[in-house]
Amino acid sequence: MHFRGLENLGNTCYMNSFIQALHLCSDFRQQVLDFEINRIVVQLKDYTQTKQVGNKPNIGLLLSLQKLFALLSFSSRDSINPIQFRMTLPDQFKNNYNQHDANEFGKILLDEIETSLKKLKIYENLIKDSFQGQIEWTIECLNCNQIVKTQEDILDLSLSIPNANSIRLEELIEQNCKPEIMDGDNQYQCDNCKAKTNAKRHFTIKNTAKNFIITLNRFDFKHSGNAKILTKVDIPNRIQINQQNLYLQAVIVHSGAQINYGHYFTLSRYTLLNDEQICRYPSIQTALQNLYVQQTPYILFYKTDYPYQVAKMKTTFLKNIIDQDNQNFLILKQQKQQQQQQMFQNQQNFNQRNDDDEDDNGQQGSQGVQNRIIF
Repeated sequence: MHFRGLENLGNTCYMNSFIQALHLCSDFRQQVLDFEINRIVVQLKDYTQTKQVGNKPNIGLLLSLQKLFALLSFSSRDSINPIQFRMTLPDQFKNNYNQHDANEFGKILLDEIETSLKKLKIYENLIKDSFQGQIEWTIECLNCNQIVKTQEDILDLSLSIPNANSIRLEELIEQNCKPEIMDGDNQYQCDNCKAKTNAKRHFTIKNTAKNFIITLNRFDFKHSGNAKILTKVDIPNRIQINQQNLYLQAVIVHSGAQINYGHYFTLSRYTLLNDEQICRYPSIQTALQNLYVQQTPYILFYKTDYPYQVAKMKTTFLKNIIDQDNQNFLILKQQKQQQQQQMFQNQQNFNQRNDDDEDDNGQQGSQGVQNRIIF
């Protein structure tokens, strides 16, 4: 797979890193590339005729995401400018240049995509089928021993991290699933006792998703304030949950000491995707082992053992966009080469003229001119 970078538009590494990780989810990527543009436009026209304009789907987001995925898959460029995509995002991401949390951005983005698709009545289960897992909460009242079970749909499994030297990911999942006591300000409102009581609760993972996202919560504001928990988490290439094998596909890394500062980049199985920078390495484990202390894995993308799909461009609409962009890029590349050749030729001519000048004063003067020229 040929990778392309994403240009940083000013503190947009949180967006770039999550988009690159999404693009690595091959089933999701292909369904986005398969969006039926003509049908979407017709649906939108029908929708705006019968519904309030303020409640319309974010058609721009869907189209720009499709175009961005197409460029990342098929462009002749080494890096892509995501400005059009950014301008279709919710206001908190497009109207300022503040750093944001990559996990928060990802959840809002997936929710925006799902909401828009449901309004259009197309690909309504795309997010659910691709990313939605399920956990089951069990709460036992310690006063009357009543047990209540509830199901919760999740887009990511959020794991608290202990302050320790290191911990294995499987052990971390097991620790987070252990029962905890609900007491003090966190007492349970028991329907049977008609009062707040102490209780015991835990969750179990009922279902994983095709693309199972795990977030390592390194910021425990209750106990550690804004300080980052630097515990090393051993992240294997394969984990097993409910007898389901899951394989590591991508890792979003947070570099820095605070959640609102620092930098995000993405590791695929063999490539580092750091805004415009693309760097190959032997394996993702090699990259993980060479991270600095404050470069910590933050969001993990595991996938079930479904066949990896090579990106395919099936619509004429997208093919025309890519062909036109590649043609424009080729023209710009040729113009740049011509400019460089012209600059080189001008320099050669300049040097030749000075070599032919036998006047000492002129030679000194030309040397002064050379010192002021910046190439």
